[in-house]
Amino acid sequence: MEVIDVNSDEVRIAHSILLDLLKEFHKFCLKHNLKYYIIGGTLLGAVRHKGFIPWDVDADVAMPRSDYERFLILVEKDFPSEYFVQNIRTDKMFYTPKTKILVKGTRKYNAKRYAVSSRNGLNLDIFPLDVVPKSYIKRKIQRWKIKTLRKITSFKVVEHYEPKTIWEKFKKFIIRSFQLLSKPIPQRKIVDCMTKTMTKYNNIDSGFLCSMASHYDYNKQVMDKSIYEEGRLIEFEDTKLITPDRTIDYLTQIYGDYLKIPSKEKQEAMYKNLRLDLDDNMKLKYCESFGCLKECSENEKGIESN
Repeated sequence: MEVIDVNSDEVRIAHSILLDLLKEFHKFCLKHNLKYYIIGGTLLGAVRHKGFIPWDVDADVAMPRSDYERFLILVEKDFPSEYFVQNIRTDKMFYTPKTKILVKGTRKYNAKRYAVSSRNGLNLDIFPLDVVPKSYIKRKIQRWKIKTLRKITSFKVVEHYEPKTIWEKFKKFIIRSFQLLSKPIPQRKIVDCMTKTMTKYNNIDSGFLCSMASHYDYNKQVMDKSIYEEGRLIEFEDTKLITPDRTIDYLTQIYGDYLKIPSKEKQEAMYKNLRLDLDDNMKLKYCESFGCLKECSENEKGIESN
């Protein structure tokens, strides 16, 4: 199946900005002896496209919980100031038990995906890896708790879309009603509860790890810890990043036939609603290098008028 030729300035600029962020993150982790792995679509892109998936504008990494917690301490003192570390500690409306590194001076708009109050922009998602129990029953309980808390969180954050069908209108009414009822519950309390559930078994060595803050189902993410181990370098655009040891096993478990290219419709759905808003410094740094400074300004005006 054909890979579409993404000529969108937004996508090309987004990839350039995210690549710089990944390089900074990699350098930071090497400096402080922190273990990380590119995962998800970023790993898939590295293997299948030698870099970013052409139609994707996200970047994902995972860290063992101990490295993740050390990262949160160290990043406050020693990470470039052009980035903002976003999690429930720094943004009270943040809705998930992971961390994002946002690129300051950027805002990312997608008509169907954004929460109202949480800060957004081009970002790197950082997922903690936690131990899961061997017991089937304990796993089932842990999965149910996380799924329930995630559902509560998803109801508390509003997605920007206009319902068209009767069902969509009814669904939005139910969600808005739930939001009013759950408003007294602080977002941090829910996220802290999720974190407590995720880390419950970290004092044992079951031999299995899971990225529980991911949008993928818990069962799909439970993996033998040997899949991750020390990690290895892989080419990614014009640099090298660290992947899980058993890259193929990881990709097969998450995606099945990971070399299969999705349809053009699915490819286009990933980026067609993307709109970037860059401040003056970012426009000079990135838009000018692509020869599209004028287009950046026009896009920003279009966003402001909507």
